[in-house]
Amino acid sequence: MKTLIRSLTVAVLTTAILALAGVPLIGSIALAIGLAAGVGITSLPHCLSLGNAVLYEQVTTSLAGSVRRLADGAIGTRGLLVKKGTNNIDVATCGAADLPLGSVDNTVADDEEVDLLLLGSECTQKLVASAAISVGAAVYTTASGKVQPAPTIAGVYYRVGIALTAAGADGDYIEVKTLPALRTRVLALPGNANGEISGLTIGASYDQGEVQALRTKCEELADDFRALAAETTEPTAFVWLAA
Repeated sequence: MKTLIRSLTVAVLTTAILALAGVPLIGSIALAIGLAAGVGITSLPHCLSLGNAVLYEQVTTSLAGSVRRLADGAIGTRGLLVKKGTNNIDVATCGAADLPLGSVDNTVADDEEVDLLLLGSECTQKLVASAAISVGAAVYTTASGKVQPAPTIAGVYYRVGIALTAAGADGDYIEVKTLPALRTRVLALPGNANGEISGLTIGASYDQGEVQALRTKCEELADDFRALAAETTEPTAFVWLAA
């Protein structure tokens, strides 16, 4: 604590002196941080951001699979998935269609510091299930920061890992080997059922009704393709719901 106070004092005094000497404010702050580092500060706190970090000393890294962030709203349950909050240093409870960054292993109040356990890190994580989940099943985002087995409703979800233990019901904790989040689009069956186009009747002297029926089925096929194309703006896995 004494080292921190001494370092911050040096930084403030240096900034003031350099500003009086005519050095631009940004340059004064950068030099002050450098001097402060020489008397005890070896890195900036994870929760501290000087706008958009562009200098090497301003960018923090993690070797332990977690980073320090601030809670954007209270998190009242351990093991919930979180997403980026309002600000770049904030995290908030993740929804089903939100891109998850990781999980939080403790409860925190709004604007309180929290350790974000990153997805894909070496250690396993304890997550909260929303339903029964079998060992070995892929788990996906769902509402309120929980995880679910393969979704059965059309929509956008993110696969976050593989269950290493089983859950019997909503609210159970499971151990998960997390993976980098993979966007997953669950789709209803295509408009054309198998054999619909080949089953159309086209006579030797076809009429307008037969041509219109073929045109309708081709348009359904085009609609399905356009729906897929709209989802490929980023890497996405596609899952078709069973009939």
